[in-house]
Amino acid sequence: MNPAFDLVQALFWGGTYFSIILFGFIFFQKKIKSIPLTAVILNFSWELNAVIESRGYWVHALWLSLDAVVLFLTLWSFDKRWLMMRIAIALLVVFSVALHFIFGVENGQLISVFVIDCLMAASFFAFYSQIDIRGKVIVAIFKLMGDLFAFLAYKNTLLFVEVAGWIVLVFNSVYLIFCLADTIKALRNTKRFCKKIVR
Repeated sequence: MNPAFDLVQALFWGGTYFSIILFGFIFFQKKIKSIPLTAVILNFSWELNAVIESRGYWVHALWLSLDAVVLFLTLWSFDKRWLMMRIAIALLVVFSVALHFIFGVENGQLISVFVIDCLMAASFFAFYSQIDIRGKVIVAIFKLMGDLFAFLAYKNTLLFVEVAGWIVLVFNSVYLIFCLADTIKALRNTKRFCKKIVR
């Protein structure tokens, strides 16, 4: 494990959380989605297990608190909030129990991180059209860099980590390209609209 890269990935993930929360509250009334529900529940479930496993270690408690805010903002973005809340609770129970057993195996905590990274990267890709364009590129960049440095920090520990890291990098890179293309398209449309108004 490379401690320097591990610190850098934590900083980039901090930027990811900060961006999601910032845009979530700036556009609170617009109810924008910055992260798929499955992704935030996966993160929340992992940190919940980490807090229990570490007996309340403050770093995991802090990340869990940030996950709770992101989960609230994500649920707020849905019109059928009570239905989505029930689904969220069900998923939270399933993911938490599954992660509890994974934590129990050798290198389980590390393996579970990269399993979740793969699932998160896939969910961002699968629910791409549901993610609001506001802040989309910024979140995508922070997330890509966070996952990349996590990969660099731990890639020499297990073969699974190296394979998962490459899969996540491909998903995140393609997702970022799509985000950039959408943003450029939106800017061009805005420019055309402004020109029409001036004329």
